[in-house]
This record gives sequence, structure tokens and C-alpha cells, in this order.
Amino acid sequence: MNHQEYIKAIEHEQTLIRRLFAGKKKRAAAIENITAKRYAHLIGKFFTKENDPDSVYSIDKVITRANYVMSDQVDVVLCCSCLGTTCSGSDCKTLIGVYIHYDNITFNPNVDIDEYLKGRFVDRTKAVERFDNLLGQLRTNMGL
Repeated sequence: MNHQEYIKAIEHEQTLIRRLFAGKKKRAAAIENITAKRYAHLIGKFFTKENDPDSVYSIDKVITRANYVMSDQVDVVLCCSCLGTTCSGSDCKTLIGVYIHYDNITFNPNVDIDEYLKGRFVDRTKAVERFDNLLGQLRTNMGL
């Protein structure tokens, strides 16, 4: 094999590798679309975590991670937001601030997220009520 044949063989293999990467990217996009259709009804819903029933999370979007290098792994991710609080004192009973906390909760596609969150969904009224209660407590603590 001379050098020109060597270069041509390398370029051929690089072309095959590029096709594989392009195919993987298309499959990842297809998985994203399938997940978006499956869980579109969750966007805008509110739920509480098992270990933190007082905090109400809002599901902002559902995405997938499916383009891992050297892996066919797929993760479904709930991108959520929640009101967090800051407090003072050793007992942390005096509320001094409210902020928005962002959280990504990752699931294996084998987990049915609807079933996983069953019983922990809350309606919009309860979510707004929590927000109003926190702001009322904050106003009281600040003397407003």
C-alpha cells in the first residue's frame, strides 16, 4: 500500500464514522420526540416529593439524554422549579427570603413517571396557596 492508498482508506473509514455519528444523532432526536409526545401532559403540572411534602414542584419541561458517547443509555429528565426559602436563627423558624430553585429529576425510561408521581400531584390552587403563604410569612417577618 502506498501513501495515497493509505490516505484514501483512512478517509473512507472517517466517512463511515461520520455516518455512524449522524445516525446516532438522528436516533437521539427520535427518542426526544417520542418522550415529548409521551409526557407532554406533565408540563405545567405540580407535585410534591416523597421526602419533602411541603415543597411544591412545577414541571417546566421533559427532556431526554440519549446521545452519550460509547453508550446506548437513555435518561428521561423532568426539569422542575420550586420555591425555596431561606431562614434565620438556629431553629430556622424565621423566614427571611424566597427564591426559585431549579431541579432536574432523572428517570430510566422503564419507569412510568405518571405511576411514580401518582398520589403526589397537586392542583394549581394548592401551589399558589403555598406561594401566598410564604409571601405572607415573609411580609410578617419583615414587618410589612
